[in-house]
Amino acid sequence: VAEVACSMVEVQYQDNLYDDRVTLSVAKLRRAAVGDGKEAFEECEVARPTRYVRSYAIALNFSRRILNAGDYANGRIEAVEYSAYRRLLGYRVGLTAGNGEERAYSIVVDSECGYLFMAQSEQKGDGAMRELFASVGRGGGLERYDEFHNTYYLLPDDVDGDDLFLGCSVEKLDCRYAQQRKYAAWAKAMVGHWCVGGYFLSRSKGFWEVGIFDLLTPTSQGNIYDTLYAKTVSNPVSRQYVYGVQGHFVKLSGAVRELNFGFDRYVCAIVAEGLALEDYIDRAERMQFARGGYKSLLGGVVSI
Repeated sequence: VAEVACSMVEVQYQDNLYDDRVTLSVAKLRRAAVGDGKEAFEECEVARPTRYVRSYAIALNFSRRILNAGDYANGRIEAVEYSAYRRLLGYRVGLTAGNGEERAYSIVVDSECGYLFMAQSEQKGDGAMRELFASVGRGGGLERYDEFHNTYYLLPDDVDGDDLFLGCSVEKLDCRYAQQRKYAAWAKAMVGHWCVGGYFLSRSKGFWEVGIFDLLTPTSQGNIYDTLYAKTVSNPVSRQYVYGVQGHFVKLSGAVRELNFGFDRYVCAIVAEGLALEDYIDRAERMQFARGGYKSLLGGVVSI
């Protein structure tokens, strides 16, 4: 993907009733020229289209990689066209694994070659995929979801000049979160809540990440963080004043440290290896629990 795209987002849709899942990836394509796809059309024995050749060629290149990625009992490819904010053109790839499991991928590119879309599902047929793609590029997108809006915009708007923003993730914590933390009482209480992860690269001090957990109410945050978590921290720890509250600076493993604290309904945790304590605090206080970060509270301008 990095060869033809400059950024990418992936979303997983889950039907809570039937547990059907669809994973949709969207990549912003670079403007670099793409060939006519002659090699891909010939290899896959797919007829070269007479219109939107470039869109079909990009989609077919990715379809071909999926077909060649595993040892499948059966592989099928067929041209598709979906109606969305623009025409979406490409291919539907059907695969049968050795155990008989069916998988389907829809790989399409818009008619202007601006975006690549890849959808994968084990249960959904072409009709369901057509309905999904019909909504692409229309409406409010991720901002329609409170779970996204309530966490993503807490990430810093004013990053340190040495930092490069790499990307983010927004997810609902499941039982794996508690399992990875040996089913600690505080970890089990976090399951079901939403979290945003922000990933950054300091050009001089290396990679660091932040996790912000939305626990819905200040009372819930207090019960989970102040009561369940704070009383069970066993690793070497020092208490630190950050964002106007008392947090914990914890040794995880080796040189990896974590600064965590609770603020209002949220818990924030910053993990890094190469940062000094003052760097942790500086970055923590850039989080937008108050718009503009902690400095806006100090300046008397409060907007939460």
